[in-house]
Amino acid sequence: MLNVKPYLEDLLPGIVVDGEVGRQMREAPAEIDALKRNAQLGDRVVVELGTNGSFTKKQLTKLLDALADADEVILMNTRVPRKWQDTVNDMLNDVASDYPNVSIGDWYGASAGHDEYFGKDGVHLGKAGSQAYAKLVADLLGTKS
Repeated sequence: MLNVKPYLEDLLPGIVVDGEVGRQMREAPAEIDALKRNAQLGDRVVVELGTNGSFTKKQLTKLLDALADADEVILMNTRVPRKWQDTVNDMLNDVASDYPNVSIGDWYGASAGHDEYFGKDGVHLGKAGSQAYAKLVADLLGTKS
């Protein structure tokens, strides 16, 4: 979510945000490898994928295997008025339990009842939603916000 980036950078100075419009899970391992090559991948990694479509267990495990050396990986679940929302969130929960360094960031729960967070399409975040999302990430990382 690129519109969250400035709020993340404000709350978490020095954070590396690597986002791209429409990015899919199948692209993530190559992005992780590029971040590693460029010494931009931290010990704590937050992944937000699933808003633009579902993915397979194999794709998710490939991503998590690429992040095996990370101290902490937080998989952000999704709230999106699309048929794949529950599939994505269930897959994240299921697979995360197999990895000791992985936890779930509950955007689905944090955004419940907050229609004001979203634009008219119910997908893209407005200012209030972007700020709330960034605060959730900062809180999950244990940073005062």
